[in-house]
Amino acid sequence: MGRLRSRSRVPSAASWWPHILNIGKASVFRRVWMNVLLQSVFAFTVAYVDIVVDYNLGAPNAIVPLLSAVVGLLLVFRNGSSFESFREGRALFQNLTSAVRNCARMVHISIPESSAEDRLEKQRAIKLMISFAYSVKHHLRRQFGVRKDFAHLLPPGYNPSERYSTARYTADMQWNEESRWAEGGQGYLPNGVALSMGLPLEITFVLATYNQECKTRGLIDSPTTITMKGYIAGMTASFGSLERVKATPIPLCHHIHEKQTLLLYCCSLPFTLVNDMGWYMILVVAMVSFTLYGIEGIGQEMEDPFGDDYNDINMDELISNMHRELMYCIENIPTAADGRILLNGVRTRSSSNATIRSSQLQMPSASGLLSGSASERRHANDSSGREEGEEQEPLIPV
Repeated sequence: MGRLRSRSRVPSAASWWPHILNIGKASVFRRVWMNVLLQSVFAFTVAYVDIVVDYNLGAPNAIVPLLSAVVGLLLVFRNGSSFESFREGRALFQNLTSAVRNCARMVHISIPESSAEDRLEKQRAIKLMISFAYSVKHHLRRQFGVRKDFAHLLPPGYNPSERYSTARYTADMQWNEESRWAEGGQGYLPNGVALSMGLPLEITFVLATYNQECKTRGLIDSPTTITMKGYIAGMTASFGSLERVKATPIPLCHHIHEKQTLLLYCCSLPFTLVNDMGWYMILVVAMVSFTLYGIEGIGQEMEDPFGDDYNDINMDELISNMHRELMYCIENIPTAADGRILLNGVRTRSSSNATIRSSQLQMPSASGLLSGSASERRHANDSSGREEGEEQEPLIPV
């Protein structure tokens, strides 16, 4: 349960040649092949004019060493900055998942369950934490609103941000002539409502309110409240830091100058090599161009590590593993209310204490946040008394 099945990024002895011959999605070949082709055509033109037309285009070899130092410095700076963004993004996302796990553990263990409603609230809170991780992933990819991979985790009817941050028409939208596009391109705003909060931040507000409500109702003490506030603050801080990495690219002036310098360097090679190498110069220029443009392409791949490309951070798998872990916790790990915690091992809950599915309940009331209305509570009590042989809906869709 929860075992990370990450993609292998370091070639082993058995995969050495497959990696060398790989020009697929993991390689930068598709990003640079057009530049290499154009440089080869230019080198062929220089060789044809110099050899066939017999018009000397040779240049002194001193030009290449002068540009080599500049090209090397630019590529080192670019790739170093891009890898730092990749490394920091991975570390911050790990901090986020750790904060979600710790907060879910605190909610599951520390908040007592005096009724089916209390258990339902805890389950909804933990599912909101999982939804937070999913929403952060989509937010970093500029996919705003409630998405299908975590919509089933939200309390029924809890989708206020979907109305304001997606372009899809829904039955909840109040559509009229005053509707207009949101500033920043985040979606369609009914009645010109200003979008001022992303879904991840909105979820943290709901979790913080739930934490404070548990304290007010006397379910948890002050130290537990402070600890949970710290975990929620850690989730928010990690989200903000991930936004910082996403919104801090390499300056545009560096992009422009780097590409211009690479072009000048690769275009100068045919003139300095044609007299010594003849037609073989074309092959050398192609290899050098592939190497340099490939290094520059690697920097572009790592600059934004939050996409869905093969070389980006595998956020989908990281969140899926955390999702399975926390849902297993909800289903199988008992709490103090169960009276089943033993020092010689942890027993699973009995069928009479089976987890109540939130998908069987209606939208929670605004005042109760995660608690639900009176009809929901009656529905929860009815659901908990079902017969053991009745088929139940799986928590995680297969």
